[in-house]
Amino acid sequence: MSRLPAYLLLMAVNATIGCNPSGEKTTREDNSYLSYITIAKNEKEKLPIRYKAAGDASAIATKGRYLKPKIECKRLTGMLLLRMDSFNRALPECRELGNLAVRSGDKESEGIAYNNIALIKSELSEYDSAIFFYQKAGALFLGIRDSIRYFQSKINAGIAYKNIGDFEKAFSNSIEAARIMKNMHANDELGSAYTTLGNILKDIQRTQDALSYHEDALRIRQQLADTIGIAGSYNNIGNVYKMNLQYAKALEYFFRSLELKKVHGTSRSRATTLDNIAETMFAMEDFDKASLYASQALSLRDSEKDKDGWMTSSGRLVSLFTVRHQYDSALRLSLQIEKIANAPIYLRHQLNNALLLQEIYKQLNKQEAALTYARKALELKDSLFSREMAKEITKLNIQYKTDDQQRQIATAEKDNLLKSERIRRQLYFILLLGALLLLLLYIIHLLRTSNIQRKKAKEKTELLMSELNHRVKNNIQLITGILSLQSNETSYPAVSVALTAARNRIQSIGILHKLFYQQEYAGKVVLEKFIADIAQNIHYTASKHADSRFSINPSDVKLDTDQAVLTGLILNEVLTNIYKYAKPPAGPLKIVIAILENNKLVELTLADNGIEWNADREVKEQRGFGMQLINLLASQLKATITYKRKDMGNICFICFAKTNSV
Repeated sequence: MSRLPAYLLLMAVNATIGCNPSGEKTTREDNSYLSYITIAKNEKEKLPIRYKAAGDASAIATKGRYLKPKIECKRLTGMLLLRMDSFNRALPECRELGNLAVRSGDKESEGIAYNNIALIKSELSEYDSAIFFYQKAGALFLGIRDSIRYFQSKINAGIAYKNIGDFEKAFSNSIEAARIMKNMHANDELGSAYTTLGNILKDIQRTQDALSYHEDALRIRQQLADTIGIAGSYNNIGNVYKMNLQYAKALEYFFRSLELKKVHGTSRSRATTLDNIAETMFAMEDFDKASLYASQALSLRDSEKDKDGWMTSSGRLVSLFTVRHQYDSALRLSLQIEKIANAPIYLRHQLNNALLLQEIYKQLNKQEAALTYARKALELKDSLFSREMAKEITKLNIQYKTDDQQRQIATAEKDNLLKSERIRRQLYFILLLGALLLLLLYIIHLLRTSNIQRKKAKEKTELLMSELNHRVKNNIQLITGILSLQSNETSYPAVSVALTAARNRIQSIGILHKLFYQQEYAGKVVLEKFIADIAQNIHYTASKHADSRFSINPSDVKLDTDQAVLTGLILNEVLTNIYKYAKPPAGPLKIVIAILENNKLVELTLADNGIEWNADREVKEQRGFGMQLINLLASQLKATITYKRKDMGNICFICFAKTNSV
């Protein structure tokens, strides 16, 4: 049985002798206070009953002007509201607790008030404010030497830093707290620290380390019989398996978590796990089950109290409506998301929703609305670019510092043991060794600092190139998409043909960029793969209107970037002309492409079975923009292009010299 606080003991004694703390006779309210506060503290009682009892006790304390009992009631009330997910009601209670604590000089209660305010700010996605209040709480706990609560505040601050993408500070706070909690054998807090570390490592794609921390947290919580904590650990482990695409394993842990949360968890925690199950089912293309779980998750969300969670569940349900062609339902829900996601902190939701609305309007054949949301999505991507760039750079930095800080902690512990042993043996020997060690560490530090700077410069360059490639790819896709929409929308055949040709030219450049982006690019392009992708793209567009086939002979010829771009654009125009004008007398259109290299000369042959055409006249008169573009590109490539008629078919022969750089 736990000890009662001093002021409750005083009230109990006064009740026995017929007096209250002021020396007056005991009233019926004093006895009622003890009854209510006992119910409010009873962990076996239901939360609403405990909350009502705490409110009744607070009313009696306020009437009797008992400051310390009132502080105790406010602490209980705030804690119970937090556990009931009533954050808007909890916030004024916590603020009042802080004011009362300042008046009475109660540093502990003041720190608890700030810590609870920070928890509420985190739940409302106001992470900068949350960090500020965690730091204030931590300073108060440190001042009264409450180590457990101090490091709890650091763990909570680590979670907030993680949510704003500052992984370096998140990891630093959490690893320090975990080390101290482990030494203090504070298992409950250690489980929380391990959970935070696991979530940080998952976010920076170090899934094996993340899984190890989550499993350690699960073992601690199982030893403590912490049902809510166990459910949370099951959910976290499932998320790691989901990231590794091990969907069966992920679902196993999600369903374990859900079973526990149905009995012991809050609506919000159940909705989180239901969302994870729906996302996993979606990835497995089991859209019926995914819709069922996503609908259940959304039914538990409150669009006013939990906007972020509601939009997450709604967005997933919109995606499911879309893949199941339920576009009217998708549109209604997506427009609701658009109304709620109207704050700068919800830019990611705005972008995802704009992309969904673009696709929905496209499928509903509302091209103007689709174009509007395509432009909006592009603007949002630009807004998010700087934020995401900084976040990705921080991720790369913490991936290195994660190991570095763990090594530093391990090294510090070993050094302490060595120093203790050497002190016992020989003091002068330790001093000499320490001097040598400091010199060596200084030299290593100089070398290591130089190496880190080189690594950081390289990582930043690689990251910038990766982001640049990603943006180029997205912009090419957006431009070709807009051209396709405009081509489908116009009623003028000539305009449609011109837009399609422009789309194919841009797509050819996009194909070359894709080859660079998807492989370890070493300055060389495999011509066969490049040409095959271009031919496939034009074939797909042209085959909608006519029966055709194409083939390409195997080849290992490689070109440098500049020659590959020019060659691809020439082939794009030649193939477009073949599909456009070659009308075989009978049967499908057949195209054969051959690539040869002979003494640094690259020879490309395009043969088709179409009708004969006067190539010399077409070349001389340069009819059409395509022929002009072919001649212009050929002059830049320093290539010769000849056209022949042979065996009832047309042959285009392209020859040029390879550059010395390949």
